[in-house]
Order: sequence, then C-alpha cells, then structure tokens
Amino acid sequence: MVFAWPPDVRRMSLSAPNEKMIAKAKAAHIAVFALALGLTSAFAPSAFAETRVLGAWNCRQNPQIQVHLWGKPLAGALVEVYRGFGPQFQAPEGKPIMVLTSDADGHVVLPRLPYGKYYILGRAKPDREDYLYLKISPTGRNWPDLILNVDAVPGSAEYVLDRVRPETPAKLVAALRGVVKAFDGTPVSNADIDVFVRQLGNDQKATRLHTGSLGEFSGDFPEGRYVLHIVGLWRGFPDESTVPVDISNAAMSATLEITLHHGQSM
Repeated sequence: MVFAWPPDVRRMSLSAPNEKMIAKAKAAHIAVFALALGLTSAFAPSAFAETRVLGAWNCRQNPQIQVHLWGKPLAGALVEVYRGFGPQFQAPEGKPIMVLTSDADGHVVLPRLPYGKYYILGRAKPDREDYLYLKISPTGRNWPDLILNVDAVPGSAEYVLDRVRPETPAKLVAALRGVVKAFDGTPVSNADIDVFVRQLGNDQKATRLHTGSLGEFSGDFPEGRYVLHIVGLWRGFPDESTVPVDISNAAMSATLEITLHHGQSM
C-alpha cells in the first residue's frame, strides 16, 4: 500500500506466517533510515513489497476507503470493520461489526461510528487482503481516499508464482537437493523452503522443507516444474529468494546452490 505516514507511526511487521521475519526486520530498518533522512512520503510498493510502516489514521466521521487491485479500483471487494485493535496494533478477535462492499469505483464510505479505534480489513478472492487502522475522533482529518491494496498475500501460491519472471530460466536438476547461502557465501541454517508446483496454479498449498545446520536441504519430488520460495535469516536480517526449478531424470545430477537476495526474485 502507498500512503503518506499518518500520526502515531509505529514500526510493526506485516505478512503471512512464513514472511513474518522478513517484514519485522525490514520495517524496523526502513523506519530508522526514513526518520534519519527526514522523509515524510511513502515508499513505492515495487521497492519494499512486503513491508509497511503501520500507524493509525486519525479521521473524522465517514472516512472514504478505496479498494485497489494491482493499482486499479476493484468493485465487489468485501470491507470488514472491527471495533478496536491492540496497543501493538494486534488485529482484533471476533466478528466484524459490519461488512461493506466496494462500489463500481472501488469505494466504500464508512457510516457514522462511535469515536474510537477501528481495524479495517479488505478481502478479495481467492486469498487477497489488506488492512488499515483508523482512529475516528473529533480532531481527526478529512483524509482523501484511504487505499486498501488487496494484492496477493505474501507467502501464498499466487504471490510466489507471480514473482517468477518469464525470462528467468529454470534450474534443471535430477533431484531436489541443494544448499542455501547468504550473499556473502555463508550457509543459512533453519531457512524455510516452500515448494510449489507451477502447473497447479494459485490454489495449492506449499510443501515446506527446512535447511540443516550447513544450509543443506533435500526433498523427494517427481519429475515436473516447481518454484521454490526460500526465506531465511542472515546475521539476524531477513533475506529471501524465489527460484524456478525443473526436475528431470534426463538432467545431470546437480546440487542447487541458492543465494538469498533481500526479497528479490532470481
């Protein structure tokens, strides 16, 4: 999501379960550098797609929200409104107090609500979502459209498969085994490796592997086309990589060597 920083900015993580360590560390470091430079504008989503600086938007009554998909207004998205959120921006539990639907221009206007904090969750099929934190008060501002970007959820099949560039050749191997390293060549232990089948599309669940103490991994998979999404920590900092792999009995038996690249696809 692209937006100017609201008041009461805090640094928090945003992600699917296997992306938590990426978002937490990146958000903290992005915020530190931004504050040091005196920046007050938003970061482009192409630069840091998995992170954001969280804050509560201080609004007057009837704030207007627009739902976007890939930068364009999205009609028919569900917008759930929850009362309150935790002191560390934890999402509330329980059911929403109301569910609204975006109009033909992607817009939703919240009705008049009691003053207080609200968690706004936008949803679109199959597994797209985004959220906002609002504080409705008499001292709030009339913000222009607050944007919900319901792009693919980090770590989902859609998110991973979308990261594979068409021009990127797949690595051809006889079996799925290899080693994961940081950019300086250091083996990355305990990294998560999610294996997706390219032909199955966006509705599949990944098979998860983990690297050993020397960064090694292996898995028993039949011939086919796959995409590996690797997330690991190097010296406490998160890195990731997305690698297309073709397994063929006709290939030379080779060990994959995968280098993590700060959220960039290979």
